[in-house]
Amino acid sequence: MTSKEILLQLLDEVSCELTKLTEADFKKLKSGDYSLSLKLIKKKVVKDRFDLQEEDIQDLFSKLKECKDRESGYSFLSEKLKNRKQLEAFAKGIDVFVMKQDKVDKIRERIVEGVIGATLRSQAIQET
Repeated sequence: MTSKEILLQLLDEVSCELTKLTEADFKKLKSGDYSLSLKLIKKKVVKDRFDLQEEDIQDLFSKLKECKDRESGYSFLSEKLKNRKQLEAFAKGIDVFVMKQDKVDKIRERIVEGVIGATLRSQAIQET
């Protein structure tokens, strides 16, 4: 990037910030009791480190359904989904209800019960 491009970008950002000033701010500047200063602030970049796509959810769901017991389901989820946000996104994608105050282990338990537990219960009922 050339220095001219950098200057143009800087002026654009200053212009954008000036449009955010209120009428009262302009009156303060006009009075002479206040001055305008520039401050360099690092931009906060909000990025979702784990964005589950529909095909990812379906892939994880089908692999989770292949687990034969609850313990293998717990270990599968622990391996694939590392944090609360990932577990919540997956649970939402497979229509498993998660409460806001649920801990990570509780969310994992709800997912496993909703997928594997339901299958195991169904099989037990059909065998009797």
